[in-house]
Order: sequence, then structure tokens, then C-alpha cells
Amino acid sequence: MSAAPQYETNYDDKFDARDYLNEYFQVVDQTNANLLKFIVEVLQKEDISGAKVINFGCGPCIDTVISVAPKCTEIHMSDYLDANLQEVREWIAQAPDAFNWEHFLRSGLQLEAEFAQADTTVTDAQIAERSAIIRQKITQLMTGDAKQAQPLGAEGHQQYDALVMFFCLEAAAADFAEWQQMVQNVMSLLKPNGLIIWAMTALQTEGYQVGDETFQVIPLKENDIRDALAPCVASESLQIDYFDVVEHELVQGAFLVTARTRA
Repeated sequence: MSAAPQYETNYDDKFDARDYLNEYFQVVDQTNANLLKFIVEVLQKEDISGAKVINFGCGPCIDTVISVAPKCTEIHMSDYLDANLQEVREWIAQAPDAFNWEHFLRSGLQLEAEFAQADTTVTDAQIAERSAIIRQKITQLMTGDAKQAQPLGAEGHQQYDALVMFFCLEAAAADFAEWQQMVQNVMSLLKPNGLIIWAMTALQTEGYQVGDETFQVIPLKENDIRDALAPCVASESLQIDYFDVVEHELVQGAFLVTARTRA
């Protein structure tokens, strides 16, 4: 009998932010396109004008706020690892070695144009304009830890109008019970009637590759999400969709979740 695979859980020492970007964000593959489309679709239905948004577990990425930024007032980016936040800082500062998000910006703008039934030819000037808007709207970068009852710390506890969270808690939890508690901790960051825009790995996914390391993921089913959110969201607002992930051998699929917290 073959030994069970050993997955890494030590993010402090083993996770490399640039390896992660190179692994998953060099191109806009079908998975990335599905995620960008998901955000655009949600924002066609949900009004976040005037909203303060928390992008929790943002990693070293800005792709999840490309379409959010022009519609909200302010974005706070939070992650457990300062190395991830540093990648975001460097992009905001337009550092020479900052990761290049041009392909994602172009794809996001094209999707927005398609939904608006407008010209989908995206110019360099439009990409520069959107980049400037994102840089303007990101007003805080802060450390976050979903394992804490106050995930932004005692001094940083505040509530937001909307939460964006992609591929975070299932990779940070040690086990399913901890994942359930982390969901409750993070949802406490939302105001009543707060909007949830959430994506996570699905089904039998137990790990994902970053460079030479394979990190653990808690496998999740749709009912797990429904049960975890039941105490804090309006049941009629909850929508869960699924798509297969074909580009990454260890990842079976992804759930896409939208909901509103109880008023």
C-alpha cells in the first residue's frame, strides 16, 4: 500500500510568493477566466457603490479587485504573509520588478465590455487608467489571520460592506473543524447585509503546488459551505456554482459563492 501524500502546512517558511504568481498567473487560463467572469457577473447584479471592501487572504495578487475597484469607495487588502503583501506593495509602487498583471487587466476589461455590449478592444490607455484606479482605491494593506476571532487584530477590527476572498481558508486550515471556525471568524468582518464574493477549491482537492512544495487543502463539498454559512447569511441570498479545473493536476474544481449576511 502506497503511503499517503505528505502536504506542507508551513506557510511562514515554505511559501514563496513569486513562485505562486509564476505557477498560476503567467497566463489567463480557463480557470482564471472563469474567476474574472464570476466577479464581473456578480457586480452586474450587486451594487457596491459607496462600499468599503476587504479582500481577505489576497495573497500576492490584485486580479480579484480589477473589476471591484471602479465600483467601490475603498479596498483593504489583507493577508497572513507579509511577503504576499509586499508583492502588492511593489505593484502599487510600480516597482521595476513588480509582477506584470497586464494580461489580467486586459481580460477583465474585455469581460466588462462584453457584459456592457460595448467594444471589447482594450487599449493600453484603458489598462493604465484601470491600474491607476486600483492603486487609488487600495488604501490599506494589513496582516490578517483567519484563525483569530478578530482576523485583523484587536486594533484593526472593523466591519466592511463587502468581502472578496479567493482560495484562502481551505488552504490555511489544519482540518475541517478549524475551517468551519475560520469561516465564522472572517464573516464577522462584514456588516449586516454585507456582500460575500468567495471562491474556493472544491470536492476531493487536497493540495496545490507552489514551486517545489505541495500545500495542504481541506476538501470541501457544497453542503459544507451551506452549513458553515447558515448562521450568518440570508438563506435566500446564497448561490453556489461549480466549475471543473483542468489546468492543475491536484485541483479538481472550484466553488463560486455569493451571499448577503443577515440584515
